[in-house]
Amino acid sequence: PAVCAVAPLIAETLYPTLVREGQLAFLGNLVLAEEKQTPESAEDAGFGTASDLAELQAFIDKDGAKRPIYMGWGSMMPFMSDTKRAILLVVEALQSSSQRAIVLAGYLKLSMELLKEAVAVNGDERGLVAYAEANVVFKEKVPHEWLLKRVACTVHHGGAGT
Repeated sequence: PAVCAVAPLIAETLYPTLVREGQLAFLGNLVLAEEKQTPESAEDAGFGTASDLAELQAFIDKDGAKRPIYMGWGSMMPFMSDTKRAILLVVEALQSSSQRAIVLAGYLKLSMELLKEAVAVNGDERGLVAYAEANVVFKEKVPHEWLLKRVACTVHHGGAGT
């Protein structure tokens, strides 16, 4: 049988025929330990470098009374063909709820540059760029085991890597 990183209980609900027929072996979550995700040197452990980790910690500590939200869609294929609309949706939601956030670029490639391109089309009357510059950190990689326990809330697509 093939191997799938889905918890057996969830697999029975989502894939009853495959479970019954024994076509897939459901192993449960595959988690790389926190110490394997967080580099001690500048070397990238696949989840960012030591300086990335320091930047994240400084952002988290910037407002000790209000921990940021983590938002990531990771390996999810773009849920919108218009990534500029996606970045506007993310930053508008953060601004409307007065939240700070760490945003994973993911396959959508969310970034400050994309936000600036998106507002250039119709102008930035809501001040989204200024809001994001003060309240959002965009990252290409994050160490989930380290990060998720340090944020107030996690918004993600539920993929096996988060």
